[in-house]
Amino acid sequence: AFLVIAFATSISSLNHGLKDFAAVHTGASSLFQVTLTMYPTSQFQQVRKEGWVLTAVALFIILVSIFLMNLLVAQLNQAYQAVFVDMQGYARLNRAKVIVQTLEQVSQKRWSRFLGGLNLDERLEFNEGDIGLAGGIQVLEPSNANPTTVD
Repeated sequence: AFLVIAFATSISSLNHGLKDFAAVHTGASSLFQVTLTMYPTSQFQQVRKEGWVLTAVALFIILVSIFLMNLLVAQLNQAYQAVFVDMQGYARLNRAKVIVQTLEQVSQKRWSRFLGGLNLDERLEFNEGDIGLAGGIQVLEPSNANPTTVD
């Protein structure tokens, strides 16, 4: 609406003989029709004769098309973000459902043997000689994987 009023005011202040752009309200109506591609093509011949009006209308069309394209991209981006969050939630729920269904089929003997094999009651060694907490699974990595410059 701001662009329509701004350009309608600017075009109506120019010295031209076009009825469609003579006043602010008719210019706003004509620019709105141009935006929606409802402006009669026969009237464009008269607009072409008025150089400054043609320049203003062309600039208006360019600005509006850029604005509308950016608005479309922003809406699509926001819709994708909302769908992505829902998609992740549903994927996690389905994964948990599969895990629960699988665990229901595991016998108690096999589950106890699995937990015993994890050795969760043994303490973990952080560094050489540094005994840490129990209840974890130690994963060793190469020393150059995460370099630090300060001890």
